[in-house]
Amino acid sequence: MKKPSKTNRRKTTLDADIAKTLSPRIGPSTASTPGSSMDFLYLARNFLSAAKTLSEHDDHGLPALIMMCQAAELYLKAFLRAKNFSVEELRGNFGHDLEALFNRARELDENLFTPELGKCLGIVSETYRTRDYLYRATGRFPWPPPNFLEVVQGLAGKFG
Repeated sequence: MKKPSKTNRRKTTLDADIAKTLSPRIGPSTASTPGSSMDFLYLARNFLSAAKTLSEHDDHGLPALIMMCQAAELYLKAFLRAKNFSVEELRGNFGHDLEALFNRARELDENLFTPELGKCLGIVSETYRTRDYLYRATGRFPWPPPNFLEVVQGLAGKFG
């Protein structure tokens, strides 16, 4: 059998080092099941953390805004999964529609989801759902209030 070259050995070692370094950061905790409410919650926390970091270092704000929307979506989906909505229902009935997710979650627990969150999500929902923030087809899109990050953090705080 042929011995791996030095280059291949280095690449294999590097790949293993990268996997070891990244795996705790990119995968859910071993305690959560993929698609579970805890899995959605884990992802939501990571996207919110990314949003906070980006908002501190990004003058444009668009990447941070997208991360805030993604975090809000995942917090809402975590709540709905805890209320026994299936992943298929979340994907098929709601997709990335923040306003629809919020409205359904608020129907189930009016006190947990503030009107302020609903207002913010109503502003960004359509543009986020259609991914126009990424494709920028129109070149113009609605921007949430400056306190949107704090509003999403407020939602996160209700999940512990």
